[in-house]
Amino acid sequence: MNIAVCDDLPEYREKLKELLAPYIAANKLDIAEFCRGEDLVASCENGQIWDIVFLDIEMDGLTGIETGKRLRKMQRDVIVIFVTSHVNYVSDAFRQDAFQFLLKPVQEEDFRKDFERALRVWKNRRRRYLIKWRNTSNMLEYRSILYLEAYHRHIFVHASDADYECVGKLQEEYTKLKPFGFAQCHQGFVVNMSRIVSISKSSVKMDNGSEIPVSRRHYASLMSDFNLYMAGKLI
Repeated sequence: MNIAVCDDLPEYREKLKELLAPYIAANKLDIAEFCRGEDLVASCENGQIWDIVFLDIEMDGLTGIETGKRLRKMQRDVIVIFVTSHVNYVSDAFRQDAFQFLLKPVQEEDFRKDFERALRVWKNRRRRYLIKWRNTSNMLEYRSILYLEAYHRHIFVHASDADYECVGKLQEEYTKLKPFGFAQCHQGFVVNMSRIVSISKSSVKMDNGSEIPVSRRHYASLMSDFNLYMAGKLI
């Protein structure tokens, strides 16, 4: 797992590395330090993949907020944890789809809770969903799945690269998928909450532009699941 620690103050970089130390061996962590947002962005432009980034918000030059924005454009799945001394930056951080926000000085218990949740999310993303159709089996990353659609006894799995078909019951597939951040929005549809852009009472907009219907019956449970997902309590 590749982790970047970006802060213009060396003492804060050292503190985060100290907190990460107990996790290095078990999780095969590879930790790199950056003192400028520009250098972190350049590493991505040169092909480096980051799994988790700890990002100070207040830095000279490129701010943490702008750095995070650029990172997400290049690596959509990077987990960004913002770190700052000022609580008034929280709303700015979460507008950039931050995974979490840590307040300086970082407390060990806060760090443990948030980093272990980030680890769970990262590990879940690497797991695969098996689809069998006739004599073919496909293994899909959960994060690649947009939504599932039921039609009679067939299920169509709409993913980033292609659409897949299998025979089964949507409710059974939903039971398998729910622990990985999926929610039911309609009797015939299950959506990947990590791919949702917006929700209204009549539809869900996905990040590829697809709009999925929301039924009156499922709207309340969808919103409840989505709020829990955004708060990090479903994973």
